[in-house]
Amino acid sequence: MLISAANSVVARRDGACENKVPFVAAVSLETRHPLRSAEEARQVVRYYELRWCIEVYHKAWKSGVGVERQCFQTVNNLERILVITAFLAEDEWKAL
Repeated sequence: MLISAANSVVARRDGACENKVPFVAAVSLETRHPLRSAEEARQVVRYYELRWCIEVYHKAWKSGVGVERQCFQTVNNLERILVITAFLAEDEWKAL
């Protein structure tokens, strides 16, 4: 039996939209990382922020650039198209 301790982090961010309307965003994150300090809790939130950036980038790569629609005959062709579309996806991601 595996027993794992889960810790919770509640992150809150005050801000304003582009139209200057104020908002408060809150999210509750569950983690197995030890949370012995506020700094460790901030690091968990940072990991989540980075993960979300990666998810958005992959969405741009797959949907915006269409990497999944490509046909590959050889490994060399696969490597070339992945490099090219990765750069295109970066531009698409920045536009999101």
